[in-house]
Amino acid sequence: DILNAEDVGNVLTYDFVSDLPETTTIYVSITPYNAVGDAVSCTEESFSTETLPTVPMCTTLTSPLNGSTDVSITTNLSWTAISDATGYKLT
Repeated sequence: DILNAEDVGNVLTYDFVSDLPETTTIYVSITPYNAVGDAVSCTEESFSTETLPTVPMCTTLTSPLNGSTDVSITTNLSWTAISDATGYKLT
C-alpha cells in the first residue's frame, strides 16, 4: 500500500511525498468522514502511471559491414534504425 487510511484532513487534493512507481496501476478509495463516522461502501477507483522514457538501444552498422576490408574511400555509412531514437551521433 502506498497509503493506508491516511487522514489528509478537510482538503480536496493530495501531493505524494515521493513519486509513484512507473507503469503501475494505482487503486484509490477516498472515504469522507464527519463527527458521526466514515462513509461506507466508497468505490475503489484506479489509474495507471506513465512509462518513463529510456535511452535507446544501440544500433549496428549495415554498410560497410563490421570487419569489412578494401572499403572504398568514398563509401557512405548506414545503420539499422532504432524506433525510439530521435537522432544519431557518430564517433
